Amino acid sequence: MNLLCPDVFSRGIAFSPAGHTLAAACGDEDGTIGLWDLTAPDRPDRGGTVKAGSSVNALAFSPDGRTLAAGARDSAVHLWKGADTDRPTRLGNPLKGPTQPFISVAFSPDGTTLAAGSADHSIHLWNVTHPKTITLLGRPLTGPGSQVTDVVFSPDSRTLAAGNSDGNVDLWSLPPTRIPGAGGNVASVAFSPDGRTLAAANQNATVSLWNTADPNNPVPRGEPLVGRKEAVNAVAFSPDGRTLAAGDSGGNVTLWNVADPGRPVRLPEPLTGADGLILAVAFSPDGNTLAAAGDHENGRIVLWDVSDPTEPVFEAGVSGSGGKSVLSLAFSPDGSVLAAGGDGSNGTVGLWSTEQPGARVGKKIDQPTATSTWVAFSPDGRTLATGNSRGVVTLWDSTDPHHLTKRRGKPLIVPGGSLWSVEFSPDGKTLAAGGHIDNGTIHRWNVTDPDDPTPIGQPLTVETGFVAVLAFSPDSRTLAATTDDGVATLWDLDVESSINRICAASSGALGQEEWKRHVVVPPYDPPCKKS
Repeated sequence: MNLLCPDVFSRGIAFSPAGHTLAAACGDEDGTIGLWDLTAPDRPDRGGTVKAGSSVNALAFSPDGRTLAAGARDSAVHLWKGADTDRPTRLGNPLKGPTQPFISVAFSPDGTTLAAGSADHSIHLWNVTHPKTITLLGRPLTGPGSQVTDVVFSPDSRTLAAGNSDGNVDLWSLPPTRIPGAGGNVASVAFSPDGRTLAAANQNATVSLWNTADPNNPVPRGEPLVGRKEAVNAVAFSPDGRTLAAGDSGGNVTLWNVADPGRPVRLPEPLTGADGLILAVAFSPDGNTLAAAGDHENGRIVLWDVSDPTEPVFEAGVSGSGGKSVLSLAFSPDGSVLAAGGDGSNGTVGLWSTEQPGARVGKKIDQPTATSTWVAFSPDGRTLATGNSRGVVTLWDSTDPHHLTKRRGKPLIVPGGSLWSVEFSPDGKTLAAGGHIDNGTIHRWNVTDPDDPTPIGQPLTVETGFVAVLAFSPDSRTLAATTDDGVATLWDLDVESSINRICAASSGALGQEEWKRHVVVPPYDPPCKKS
């Protein structure tokens, strides 16, 4: 078969997954790539031709065979859609990377991620879930090896192998379950009350909905929801799961009817009155009130009666909470109190009455100077957690919120400093705190006895960026975390479920002989019991 690359060698070939299309890159400076129809392998038919504009080093097809990626000498990955047709067309602008050429490319088997290895020994990852809005997925992976000559994903898309020109192979364990945003940072996440849908707020003014019936294999629920033109910073589901609220940087809250999450319907008019970008939204436990707050000169908290979401009514809120920004809102489980954590200009946590809007409940809780604070009530309402940007979490006895003076146990410290989020699990047994040091870090404590909290295992870490917002699934078995690099990550906290999944995937790989070779002591105790 003549690849029709006159006077030059072929620099790369790739078959589509179904084997019906062959892509062949010539070694010319124009980056010529020929496509061949191999439906009848004994009679290959020349299809379309595309040009990258720079010499091509590597080719890869997406799992559905419709997209072709080419890593080129110009330090970019070029994409074409319709690669399985005779008329392929450019897919967006080239994906720019390091200063050195890309010499290897690969799509993950689940089709959500594109990896490209560079001559500068780094690997760039992109979210390609939505081809029209491809975004960089976290920071480049940089290992100890030399230039990355080949990249390949494991069948479950969770491990990336990188072959280096020094003869070594680096293995990268990717975050447990990654949910790529639709564009820009993922600022907020929220589970629906039935746990079957996760909403993610995107900085490209959209909200992504994911089917999380199987949290280990989330699936997009259609295209991202498009509201107004401003970045979405906060999302929340109503307690009955029929309404989704999305607060944006324009000071508006858009409501969506998500009774059928596969067919969400935007309600006509956005809620206004916040007069500043919105950073937090929260529904009252009965679902009749929606609170929103954010960046405002006096820390305004606005309230709406949303007992009928199609006809929301503006209510008196808190005209001045004492600072310039409110970063966090939390209703007490009985709905009588609204707690607000603010930025460094505030330096306090305030409790406000929902029965007498604007009336303070008890005394404000002072925080260290120039620190921001986040708040969360335990499900039984007897404990209020306050976490500040110095990495200190304090548990307060909130049995009587009018006299919030008693601390429960010693302050919980997040090593290394900063903290951006605190959250109780719905079963009340776990408190999680997310922060940012070198990597995204999540610390967990057992708070079954809130007067004696104890750490749970090692911190959870994620390489894709600093942890910003946390959310537990209703059954407390899954933890979602947003990062500042356009990714939400899910952790399966059900130990028994994790063991079963690992054992099913390993097919008994750690047998008695392997145990003797690698473990030695204690005696063989098969980690995966046979039924």
